[in-house]
Amino acid sequence: MQLVLMDGSWLWLRLWSSSLLLPDCFPPAGKQGGTTPPAGKQRDQPPSRKTAGHRRHWVIPPWMAQERVLVGCVSAHCKITGDGAKSFLLLLGALLRGIHGDHLHGIQARRVAHILLSFQTLVLDGVIGQGLAPRALSLLQDPAHLRPLTDAYFRGKTASSHWGVLSQTACEFYRRWRCEQDCTGVTLIARHFAALHTPVPGLPVSRSRVLEGLVIHRDFAVRCPGDGPLRALATSVPLQSPLAPPGVSLNLASAAQAQRCCGGVGGRAERGVACLRRLRVGLLLSAAKQSELALDLARRAGLSVVECVDSDELALFCRLAGAELFADPGDWSLIGEEHVATVTFCKPVVLGPDRLAHVGFPEGRGLAPHCLVLCGPSPGLAEQCSTAFCGLFRMLQRVYEPVQSRHGQGPVQSHHMLRNIKASGERPGVHFGEGKEGALGTRTRETGPASSGVLIEAGSVLPAGGAFEFVLHHCLLQQASQRRCPDLRAACRLVAGAVLSVPRRLYPGPRFLDAQSHFLRASGAAPPSWRVRGLESLACKYQLLLSVLHTASSLLSVDLILHSHIRSQAEHSQEEEEEAEE
Repeated sequence: MQLVLMDGSWLWLRLWSSSLLLPDCFPPAGKQGGTTPPAGKQRDQPPSRKTAGHRRHWVIPPWMAQERVLVGCVSAHCKITGDGAKSFLLLLGALLRGIHGDHLHGIQARRVAHILLSFQTLVLDGVIGQGLAPRALSLLQDPAHLRPLTDAYFRGKTASSHWGVLSQTACEFYRRWRCEQDCTGVTLIARHFAALHTPVPGLPVSRSRVLEGLVIHRDFAVRCPGDGPLRALATSVPLQSPLAPPGVSLNLASAAQAQRCCGGVGGRAERGVACLRRLRVGLLLSAAKQSELALDLARRAGLSVVECVDSDELALFCRLAGAELFADPGDWSLIGEEHVATVTFCKPVVLGPDRLAHVGFPEGRGLAPHCLVLCGPSPGLAEQCSTAFCGLFRMLQRVYEPVQSRHGQGPVQSHHMLRNIKASGERPGVHFGEGKEGALGTRTRETGPASSGVLIEAGSVLPAGGAFEFVLHHCLLQQASQRRCPDLRAACRLVAGAVLSVPRRLYPGPRFLDAQSHFLRASGAAPPSWRVRGLESLACKYQLLLSVLHTASSLLSVDLILHSHIRSQAEHSQEEEEEAEE
């Protein structure tokens, strides 16, 4: 089966825009949900055929291919900003329906794609830099804006009974890390969040808390109780080396020879423990599993051991403690002071059904490491809270990064899409200008924002609930009335109408006009008289618009879609499970 989108043919676009947005796609706040098929289609598992001597084949309907494209684009955007999946769907659907409507209908599809990319360079960057960025509030100048920012984020991610507790916990976690003084802590948390949190199912969400130091997600193999600070070493190699390297066979001619080999290996383990005692090491964090002989030697030497530690947790421990990972498998005498760190405490902690190792770090290194315990009545809810926290710090990381003018270079690449684009002499994203004929494609170049200038300052936030969309809509309509190029005027009106799809969802009926007049009146004051009940990142909203524009332009550049019978990994795993059950 193949479906071709040729010049002037909008069949595939109509199918996409008509089935993209449905009321059931968006569940209530805090609930789980997903896309649903158009009316009359049942979203059952694809039918399968299994005959003697033949393998089972999955038949993938056409609308499943559209979903995979959409999921890839939304996932790429959420990895950058940590949020915005629902707004992405609303904006993309409104944009595609607008293209099919009165704005750019009848124009060559590939040319519409170029118009959208040129709109970002010639219009959007200037509107953001001159119309929205000056009206933004600053999280860096007023740390009190953090709580409204986290409130608005969790309100859209979790249930109404949970978002307040999670928002308060997030603010406490942020402040204990001293991120107000050093924003690099936000980046560190976002990159290592998996090691910095522990989900605990079976407890109410209100039991979530912040712990000092770092929880190592393994129990003690050997624990020697002691009070006060102690010296610790992180290693990726065992104390007792194996008799032979992996993949090498060891042939022993006699029992005496075997005894000598074992004695030599045991001697190396003893010398390793002696080196650790010489450096007064009291805690060994090991990525490798230690032998019974090594654990017995450590117990006699008063050395606590935590084995099989995740490599990411070891790397984070070394980063926070300011020590180097010891990874030399041959000679433990090479251990130096640069490998040894000091921890303020080392004790077990019981989180749910698990007993884990808990270590603390001394103060005076700028940041103050802490970790999260995220509780939930069920494993799914605990995981949902963890995912929401991870997205929050991705969003905060984006907030603290200044945004430069990109000049049409989009962050979401089209490798997530099944496409076959014809070779073309035109390069997407080039600067089109307005010539004498008033059409895109002429060589006259229109001046855009300076490539080296900052478009959005770090820490810029706007009131949540439609401030970005209403002000952008107003500015784009002004741009549409000032442009001479018909295509740019149409693009301004198209995007201006599409961005209102988000506040229309938030304010149904007559509330929409009241909200629009309120935000426009507040933004027109000098300075803007915002009523701060919730905040959202200006950089993330700008990124959302970029992602949608580049996704739409990539969809419009598709020439050919081929539906194959190649099964995905998930389908292959499901088939194996069904065969195992049979």
